[in-house]
Amino acid sequence: MKRIFTLLVVFLCSCSATQIEYQNNLKVLLQNSTNEDYGTLPKEYKAITETGIKMLLKDPDSAKFIWSEPYRCNFPAKDSPATPLLGWCTKVKYNAKNSFGGYVGYKLHETRWYKGDIYSVCSQTQNGLIFCSSK
Repeated sequence: MKRIFTLLVVFLCSCSATQIEYQNNLKVLLQNSTNEDYGTLPKEYKAITETGIKMLLKDPDSAKFIWSEPYRCNFPAKDSPATPLLGWCTKVKYNAKNSFGGYVGYKLHETRWYKGDIYSVCSQTQNGLIFCSSK
């Protein structure tokens, strides 16, 4: 039991150190950033995102989408969690029919864009499903 507790403490300390380093790096990055550092959001971002979501659905033709405005955001680099990247985030709520033909309710999906491409870690977050990408 003591060993598990010790491992948990070490894990929590390492997470907070990475978070502190991320925040410090972000402050420096934001002080020196310009609008160009965020890159451009592709004009067809909605079509790209909708196609990706539809690939996961049982009845893609029934999909309904409610879009929020895209916004500039920062997120950690996959290969270096302490390194912040500046890019764009888009959020959409989607709803589609299940195998029984009934709508399941709206789910939130977030896509992160970095230098014009989808960029994200492969995970489920508080903002919903995030696409996985090789970028």
